[in-house]
Amino acid sequence: MNKLAEKVVTIMNENELETLISSHYENESQTLTSHAEANLLKFKELYKRLDETETERWQSIKTTFAQTNKVKGLGKDAKVSQLILQMSNIIEGRGGIEHALNQDKYFL
Repeated sequence: MNKLAEKVVTIMNENELETLISSHYENESQTLTSHAEANLLKFKELYKRLDETETERWQSIKTTFAQTNKVKGLGKDAKVSQLILQMSNIIEGRGGIEHALNQDKYFL
């Protein structure tokens, strides 16, 4: 944070300050060894600077993280974990089909 504070000048306007903060955190996130992409996307989400493709990627990362956590507590029995993950995927797929059918009024 001190590195960032040193670069702030009183004559900066709001856009210059926002650019400084964004570039600082982008550079910092690239030095992280793991989860750099997720950290950068989370930062952009907090500052409402995600574009459409970044929003889709961020949702994908969060979904994968949630699925991983669902099966994490089951221990070392890989077969049970795989079964639960597949059942979860089936349920999510069914929800997507139901949503699509509800949106298409002419289909029914």
